[in-house]
Amino acid sequence: MLLAKWTSSCLPCTSQVPAKVNAISIDSCSKTGVIFGDLISSCEAINCSRLQLQCTGSVPTLAIEKTDGVQLYLPETVGRLVCDYFTFTNGN
Repeated sequence: MLLAKWTSSCLPCTSQVPAKVNAISIDSCSKTGVIFGDLISSCEAINCSRLQLQCTGSVPTLAIEKTDGVQLYLPETVGRLVCDYFTFTNGN
C-alpha cells in the first residue's frame, strides 16, 4: 500500500493509481485525468482546471478547492456507502 500520491503542474495527461493508497493530492493541473482504486483517506484537487477523476473502488472524502470544470466518475457502490464531498471557490 502506498502512503500518498501527489501530482502537480501537469498539462494534458492521464495518471492511473491501481494500488490502494492513503490519499491523492492534485495541485495546479490542467486537462488532467486521474483514475484510482480504493482510497483510505481522501482525494483532493486544488487550483486545477478541466479535471476528470474516476474512482473504481471506494473513496470516503473528495475535496475540490479553486478548481474549474471537474467531472467525477464514481461506481454505484460509492453511492450506497458514505462519501463526503467538499467544494470551495475563492474569487476576486
